[in-house]
Amino acid sequence: MLLQNGVLTLLCLTGVALNVTLVKITLKNRLLHGRCNILIAMNAAAITPLLFGMCVKFFILLSGISFIQLRNCYIIVCTSLISAAFATSIQLCIGLDRLLSVLFPIWYMTSDKYKSFCMFLAFCCVRTIYLNALYFYAMTRRPDKLGNMWRVIIPYVNFNAFDMEYYVAFPTNCLYAIAFSSNMPILYIFSSEYRRAFQQHYKSSKQLSSCKNSFTPKCGANQIYNECSSGCEPNCQDTEPQACAAVCGPGRCQCQNGFFRDLTNNNCVPLCCSSLFQWPCVAVNGSAVCTNSSTNPGPTAEAENPCAFTSCITGTECVVRNGQAGCLPLPSDSAPANPCAFTFVRLAQNGQVQSSMPPIAACVPSANNAPCPIAACVTPVYNESINKFIN
Repeated sequence: MLLQNGVLTLLCLTGVALNVTLVKITLKNRLLHGRCNILIAMNAAAITPLLFGMCVKFFILLSGISFIQLRNCYIIVCTSLISAAFATSIQLCIGLDRLLSVLFPIWYMTSDKYKSFCMFLAFCCVRTIYLNALYFYAMTRRPDKLGNMWRVIIPYVNFNAFDMEYYVAFPTNCLYAIAFSSNMPILYIFSSEYRRAFQQHYKSSKQLSSCKNSFTPKCGANQIYNECSSGCEPNCQDTEPQACAAVCGPGRCQCQNGFFRDLTNNNCVPLCCSSLFQWPCVAVNGSAVCTNSSTNPGPTAEAENPCAFTSCITGTECVVRNGQAGCLPLPSDSAPANPCAFTFVRLAQNGQVQSSMPPIAACVPSANNAPCPIAACVTPVYNESINKFIN
């Protein structure tokens, strides 16, 4: 019996340490101050006295006492009984909170968290007082009903002389202790917020994490391993993702700055060198520059002709002055008389500017001798057979 209760006590003390850890990191980390996070921490705090109460029998047996009155036993484990009622009440509140967040998400996000938390706390207190009042009444006012009270007391202290204790009570209490100790391990495994908070406040966890990170996987060309990866990595089709949640994803290889993910082959390339445009890259002054020419212009092409790598929008031309290339408006007599003359040309994948009346000037990928994949402005032609404008 002493050995069995010793094992149970070891499980309970382990649970106490884990629950205290959960409460500590919740108080220190502001990201864990949400309504549900606070309720989880309160549940861990309420379970702690209950786990201590489950160790009472071991320490009494260790002291050599062979018998204790039921009334004195109740006084010893009174705190445990109160914490048990409070913990189960908080569990009901956590379940209700999660249910409301799923059924009424908009209301849940806009509701007053302070008022709802106070309502949950009031419910827990009232229910705890009511249950423990019933315990006390049965123990002091109805001694003839003490047999029924054993059904409440025995699961926590197990002071009975039945053989059933060896076959049912011990494994059941061990399962209780494991369940009451599982909050922190489960949150650490399945919640990235709790895992980061735990690693932030405990050096031992940081050392384990650094040991794990020493085996960082090798990444491909133009990629770097990101411990806190982004869920919306820039790619050739969307170079500047707008709707991106600031949430850390699992560690993985991502493109370095200045490179974009080519979704067709999963490589990181300069935008103009992706398979979307099929233009090769050349090295110019240590940077990757793309060209639609099959011949390599060479590293001195820019020095010989500054306009070789300068793109100008429709209605302007590249002019070299004092060795510097710039885009200047075309003379008025040579400017094209079409809607494209007043259409600002941008990269096709970043959007386009169109006139309000047909024929609409559209921005499409260029097919001229441009050094990089700019968008060229074209005026659509009305096709009577299909009854719409086409490029």
